[in-house]
Amino acid sequence: MRAQALAHLAWHASEGEWAPLAAESAPATEAIDEPYQHASGLARPIRVYLDRCRAGDAERWMAEAISRLALGENPVSRADALNVLWDAAVPYPGAARDAVLAAPVDACASPRGDGRARSTRATPR
Repeated sequence: MRAQALAHLAWHASEGEWAPLAAESAPATEAIDEPYQHASGLARPIRVYLDRCRAGDAERWMAEAISRLALGENPVSRADALNVLWDAAVPYPGAARDAVLAAPVDACASPRGDGRARSTRATPR
């Protein structure tokens, strides 16, 4: 993927050269239609921004990744993409990591919107 290759170059680039590569890497994922691949493709640019102390950019792209994941229907693919995003954000406390933590909780929320979690267990008598 172009986005991952550019992010990899940005990660290893010198201080003066990394920003243009990173700025090109995240938008390169826009060409990916599949929500899970799009979100996974953003993981590397997000990590580059976090490594280079640009949390605002990382948070913006993390929000994009999470919102795109919501368009997908396969929960296993969603979990895989969230795992990749988690790996990118876990070393850095802040909004980007919090967004990845909140996504599985939101995915498990009741579709009725009443805040109660769904349960498949029988109710005790």
